Amino acid sequence: MFNQKIVIMKTKRVILTFLVILSFFSCKKEPGPQGPEGPEGPQGPPGNANVITATYTLSYNDWFTVDQHLEADIRVDTLSMEIVNSGLVKVYMKNEDGYSWENLPLIRVYDTYTSYYNYMYAYQRVTITKYDSDNNPIAPYSEDFKIVIIPKATLSKYPNFDWNKYCDSIVFKELNSSNM
Repeated sequence: MFNQKIVIMKTKRVILTFLVILSFFSCKKEPGPQGPEGPEGPQGPPGNANVITATYTLSYNDWFTVDQHLEADIRVDTLSMEIVNSGLVKVYMKNEDGYSWENLPLIRVYDTYTSYYNYMYAYQRVTITKYDSDNNPIAPYSEDFKIVIIPKATLSKYPNFDWNKYCDSIVFKELNSSNM
């Protein structure tokens, strides 16, 4: 009786192994013709028609010392008082890898000190600030910043929309930035 169970179990394993091997080699199907076009999908999130983006490069000479930190001003003609008072302005700094963007405020840790980057904005101006933990700020040789501006009308049109996530996504997609 015990030997019969062993024989049955071994037979089942052999059959199962054979079926698995057979399944790998037996079904080869040629692709069929293209099917009909499906229905139109739902409306996506708002595009960037009313979102303004631009990239600026700040060089070593653009930074100036204020107390124990550095500042650099970027002139942004499209930054109106209406946007300052009721729009949204986001600033990103190109990552040290040279390909991706990081949202400000930003902290970069080095061997002997830490740098803190932040921004503020006013009429037609964005000011980037840099603090170093050793109180001896060194101006970067060259840094790229991306500024994203969303007017009040666009914000009002989509009151429940998460603009912070949207801004982050358009920066990573590198949308057309020549309209600023």
